[in-house]
Amino acid sequence: MAAKRRVTKGSTLAFSLIILAMMLTIAMGIASVELIQKKNASSTQFSVQAYQVADGGTLYAFKKIDNARKTSADIKSEFSTCTFPGDVKDVVEFGGDTSFDLSFYDADGLQLGCDASSMDVANIKSVGRFHNTVRAVNIGVEAATPPTP
Repeated sequence: MAAKRRVTKGSTLAFSLIILAMMLTIAMGIASVELIQKKNASSTQFSVQAYQVADGGTLYAFKKIDNARKTSADIKSEFSTCTFPGDVKDVVEFGGDTSFDLSFYDADGLQLGCDASSMDVANIKSVGRFHNTVRAVNIGVEAATPPTP
């Protein structure tokens, strides 16, 4: 006759605890992967937003410089917040913690001061910020032709 094997309550309880521990480990792993994916998605979104802010800053600056060129005005005439050496800081066009800084450069790559003529601007650099993420955009500006009297 074959011997019968007895299953005790203790071994069933131990087996159940092992299965429960494995399920909890798997659930925690899935939760942490999901959290990391959400964080990465937010970082990517913030990066894209910061780039869009910087790009918007270049368009804003270009329109202002184009306007100043109509009268051969200096940079300060269009950007009253221009500070030494020629930076326009914290231009808040989009609200909240979103802003951009502008810098202007001549054809040789030298930064222009606030009193420089808008006619000398060859490049505009915009640094955009969105939720502590920073991106920069640099655009070239076509050479200016003096206005006709």
